[in-house]
Amino acid sequence: MHDPRSGTASVSDLHSTTWHGVPAWTLEDETLRVTTVPRLGAKIVSLFDKRGDFEWLPGPMPGRPVRPVAYAAPFVEQEMAGWDEMFPTILACAYPGPGPRHGVALPDHGEAWALPWEVARAADGELTLTLEGRALPYRLTRSAGVAQGGTLTLRYTLENLGDDLMPYMWAAHPQFLAGADCRIVLPPEVTEVVNTAGPDVGWGPRRHVTAGPRRPRRTAAACASTRSARPRWARAASSLPCPTPGRRGPKCGGSSRATPCAWRGTRRRCPTSGCG
Repeated sequence: MHDPRSGTASVSDLHSTTWHGVPAWTLEDETLRVTTVPRLGAKIVSLFDKRGDFEWLPGPMPGRPVRPVAYAAPFVEQEMAGWDEMFPTILACAYPGPGPRHGVALPDHGEAWALPWEVARAADGELTLTLEGRALPYRLTRSAGVAQGGTLTLRYTLENLGDDLMPYMWAAHPQFLAGADCRIVLPPEVTEVVNTAGPDVGWGPRRHVTAGPRRPRRTAAACASTRSARPRWARAASSLPCPTPGRRGPKCGGSSRATPCAWRGTRRRCPTSGCG
């Protein structure tokens, strides 16, 4: 299979399997094995590096069984395994967008991680899953494949099925098995990292960390590329997210407040990372 947008070909084998008794799919080549469970929010439950004989994703926490998640259940009370999809919000909040769904409750970490996804296509080394929203009218599609060299490729398509602009926030939520010697290597274009975790996780106070000029560093280990998850606007009847150039939308997604941003319409940069 060839992806014309990336210029790379999928060389992976795709086969069905199970994970803790739940139907799953595995993509793999000679260097990487990736297992996904569509029924559990399209969760990626295994990212195994065959060259280093290392599993990058944790399994279920002791005492927390693998089972379907009740809608709007707290994220941190689940089995806390693998790699989840956060959409259309991260924090629980009232939907700030226009239209008849204004003010509807959006669950903790969004709803995509807790809803079952449908298998749209499983062939030619590619697994395509799709989800239709419950709180908001959208269709989210993710296609996964393993490209040559052991690279997991994820391609997303968002369709707004409603009549109004739809503000949203998306974020990948992998929980890596990172030891004391692990480093996160960011690409040169990332100059700012925002820590939103509390001091109880050992990352220090919540603050912005701005990086200055630096030389690229090589690492033999796998690395995570982190990009800011800023809210976007999905145009109605379109399969592409629309940032609506020249227009600022209300705060959405990662905010618990459904109020417009005070910096909207000004030339100054909003100091809140979650603001559009």
